[in-house]
Amino acid sequence: MVAIIQIFGVLVLLFGSFRQALILLASLLLAIGNEMWRPLCFAVIFGLLASTVLSLIIIPCLYRLFTPPEAG
Repeated sequence: MVAIIQIFGVLVLLFGSFRQALILLASLLLAIGNEMWRPLCFAVIFGLLASTVLSLIIIPCLYRLFTPPEAG
């Protein structure tokens, strides 16, 4: 949920208004629009998603796997 809000916040920050961010998101989904902005948008969105998955799922699993059980 937080990642979705971050993605929309970054899109609004990048493009100045919520309307332009929605237009860009629609162009990504429909595969139309300005080819210059699409790679940047993919990088921002998937970077946020990857960092969220890494910090919420992978790191805790690795921590639990490599820490010794507590005595007592």
